[in-house]
Amino acid sequence: MKPAISIAAACVIASLAFRGDAVILRGNSFIFDQLIGLTLVGDLNPVDVERLQELLLNGGGGPKKMGGMVTGLSAVVSNLTGQVNTSSAADKAAVKDQSSKPFDTCAGSDTEETKSSSKVVSGTVTAAKGEYDKEEKKVKACAAKQATVEQPAKDCEEVVKTLKGAARTDCHEGTKEKDNDISMCSILKTHRTKTDWLESVLEWFEKQDKKYTEISTNCKADKGNLTKERKKCNEIKKNTEQKKDSCTVHEEKRELAACEVKTAMASMCAKYDACYKAAVSSYDVLVNVTKTRVTERKLQWRMLKRLDCLVQAYDKKGIDKAKLDKCTGKGKDALKTDFLTIDFPKVPGKKPCESKPSPKMSKECPDPTKKKKKEEASESTPSAL
Repeated sequence: MKPAISIAAACVIASLAFRGDAVILRGNSFIFDQLIGLTLVGDLNPVDVERLQELLLNGGGGPKKMGGMVTGLSAVVSNLTGQVNTSSAADKAAVKDQSSKPFDTCAGSDTEETKSSSKVVSGTVTAAKGEYDKEEKKVKACAAKQATVEQPAKDCEEVVKTLKGAARTDCHEGTKEKDNDISMCSILKTHRTKTDWLESVLEWFEKQDKKYTEISTNCKADKGNLTKERKKCNEIKKNTEQKKDSCTVHEEKRELAACEVKTAMASMCAKYDACYKAAVSSYDVLVNVTKTRVTERKLQWRMLKRLDCLVQAYDKKGIDKAKLDKCTGKGKDALKTDFLTIDFPKVPGKKPCESKPSPKMSKECPDPTKKKKKEEASESTPSAL
């Protein structure tokens, strides 16, 4: 405020010098000039105001000589009073702003989209979660497609299983050992002659030959179908494995996204703690400095009002002693400074900060140490020869 006051002082002094006005107070002109100078630069204290009042009361310059000084002094008082109001308003705005805005910024709730959030938010975390959600959708879509792709392989396995069972049944029937049953060679009562017996045995052998020829044909066909179906299944399985590989890519990307979220959330809370602490410290400094300024400002306001009262005690006729005496009165409305008081809001409490992702997401981001040990164990396991 002092640079502005100095400019005002220079302007007033220049204007008084230009008019050639002079104030001589019974040999106290030097002291009077000193007090006026202090008034112009804003360094006047209550004792100085009392001395100025005494000098003005005892002065004998007369209205004509005092007129220029009173007018200039009135302008300075008006200017300084305005600056007091302006600086008070600026401090009130600063306190209001610094008691909330930095804390909102720390918590990431300083935008229209996030101001209603009850917990700490971060653009980095939001972006990382968005990337994770995108990869999660791809994994689910791939899994659904994979289920469709895997069904033919499952159906094929069932067919192979059935064909293996049929081949086992048909082929086993033709290769099992002959039992000790020789009843087909028995001579029955209907066999009146050897020819009857031979024809009977021949008929039995013909049926058996037909039966086992059919079994052999079926066995061969079953084996052929089984070989063909296995080849078909191998192609289907190969295609299925290729589809599985594409799903693995999405799963790996989802894993990386989950780890990004985990890292971002931990970093968010660490940064919030440091930011909140700094904001509290900064606000405490502002409060202490502003309290001192408020005290000084109130004192200055009372001095300016006293000075204004002294200025108003002069009119065309000269000094109005009755008005001048009122300047020392107590409890005057003009001397009240309650409006300069500044309320200092308490700093907002810390918002909850989630430093860890959901259990599902945490599981999808394996511990690097455990993952490395698992990979090393897998590499050290000898393959079956």
